[in-house]
Amino acid sequence: MIPIYREFENASGSIVGKYHLRIGLNNQDNYLLMDHPDHIVAIVCDGCGSGPTSEVGATLGSSMVSWELSASGLYRLGDDRKEIDLCLERVRRLIVDRIVSVAFKVGLPFVTAISDSFLFTIVAAVIGKEHTYIISFGDGFYALNGNVKEIGPFENNAPPYIAYGAVEERLEKRDDLKFVLHEVIPTSELQSLLIATDGLGDFIDAMDKKLPGKDESVGDVSQFWTNDLYFSNQAAVGRRLSLTNRSVGKFDRQSNRLTHEHGYLKDDTTLISIRRKHGRSESQ
Repeated sequence: MIPIYREFENASGSIVGKYHLRIGLNNQDNYLLMDHPDHIVAIVCDGCGSGPTSEVGATLGSSMVSWELSASGLYRLGDDRKEIDLCLERVRRLIVDRIVSVAFKVGLPFVTAISDSFLFTIVAAVIGKEHTYIISFGDGFYALNGNVKEIGPFENNAPPYIAYGAVEERLEKRDDLKFVLHEVIPTSELQSLLIATDGLGDFIDAMDKKLPGKDESVGDVSQFWTNDLYFSNQAAVGRRLSLTNRSVGKFDRQSNRLTHEHGYLKDDTTLISIRRKHGRSESQ
């Protein structure tokens, strides 16, 4: 049987949001895709906007989460919800332990290190030979076989962060500090899958608007799993996000004034799109 990653192709990209550009913050999103012979793990992480260095946690978090999900054997558990929940709770505890270990080494008071650098949300997909899983910790988006779903939003724009488990009593106590399992489907039924940070909502809201400086519209989010260009050119997703978010100046000769068209992506926006290769199925 061929490796699972040969049955699928992927495209990905990320862009800093307008608000972060305006105040001089970095892109606080991160993403990672890991191919293994018997499973694929895809992760997008979104650092908390109020954390001055949340990109640190998002970057480390994407690596921590992907490795722990892979090592957990989740992709072998089938559709037994009880076993899946137990597995995800073990993964959560291991990730929290890793965050604690790193946070103690950054040279800041522990709670400050957590709140400044380690608050990030997670949307993840694990594709095994038999089953595919979509999970989250916090807000974001996913689209399974063309069906787009938003995770959240949360009250007061305050999603749960996995790092709250490290300082739950001192930083914030809440009862939703757990991974949420959204979908389990047979991988044989998987045709396309997209995971994204919550910035994708701005893209969806702008789909009927014109790209700044162009007559072309932003377009439906489905382009990211239907358009072959994104899978043949790995820079294409980032370019599309950049075109959607750029500012363009135009000189109006009649009014003798310079006008500007501005982009639409207020928040950092990151996505990974995966689709089955044309003509491929697991039976081949």
